Amino acid sequence: MAYEHLANLPDRYGLGEKDVQFDGLVTDPSLVLKQYQIYDSVPLDSSLVKDSKKFLKGEISAGRINPYLGLGFAILSKDMFNVARWDTTHPIVLQNQIYSFNNGDLGNAHLLDIREIGTFCIWELGIVNHEREAWFDYLVSLRREQDKKNYLDSVVRSLF
Repeated sequence: MAYEHLANLPDRYGLGEKDVQFDGLVTDPSLVLKQYQIYDSVPLDSSLVKDSKKFLKGEISAGRINPYLGLGFAILSKDMFNVARWDTTHPIVLQNQIYSFNNGDLGNAHLLDIREIGTFCIWELGIVNHEREAWFDYLVSLRREQDKKNYLDSVVRSLF
């Protein structure tokens, strides 16, 4: 098979570099999320991070974010917010939804269709891989209270 017609990107396409920061837990009686941010060279504005936590709590309490098993993580960037939870029926499946917003304002956030936009970008996959490993450790544990805390304490500190 010839591959010259596959994965041809414009010469100007570049990835740049990203970093990650753990921004703490977002807690609700039905759901605890580990919150991360992905940024270029400078962490996101602290007011956006604060607003994102308020946004999550509002979406959860309004029933627009299904808690599933009650554990997961969220990834904030300058214009998107990805919320991932471990599924109830199939605990090895990650359920996610992505919000898009403009100008650092979550007030104009809207839910995207992951069938059209995809589920995770290449940078988020670094976090997803860490979370997969931490979740696997939880699943093969006795799944006691301490094991849940161990999952929540296991966070990404760097993408590379």
